[in-house]
Amino acid sequence: MPNYENYMTTNTKVKFLQGLESNILKYLPESANSPSRENAEEGAFYLTTDSHRLFIGQKAENSTAIYAEEISRGVTIVENVSSLPTGGPGGRAVQDGDFYYIKKDNILCVYEGPEVDENGTVLSAGAW
Repeated sequence: MPNYENYMTTNTKVKFLQGLESNILKYLPESANSPSRENAEEGAFYLTTDSHRLFIGQKAENSTAIYAEEISRGVTIVENVSSLPTGGPGGRAVQDGDFYYIKKDNILCVYEGPEVDENGTVLSAGAW
């Protein structure tokens, strides 16, 4: 997968689209020879509201086609920021790399687990 770090700057707006998984089928690489095939929008995120999968529009190598490439098979949708799991005692366990979508604020976030040294000592807590 390409390195997207150079694509974004501070306060860059991204396009974030939501819909049923059946609506994204026309953008998948498997649809390359289908008469109903369409280009996805390059750089746009697509969240399927029924299967909770996340895709990004990405240009195919050696082609002008733009496909929707899967990023995550499990995006958890929550109502607001306070609904995000804490991962601490009494909280729901959260794993490094878990994706969450916050409906109220239209925010997509990913959990970065705690930093641990080679001895297993926790150097910093996990963060969103």
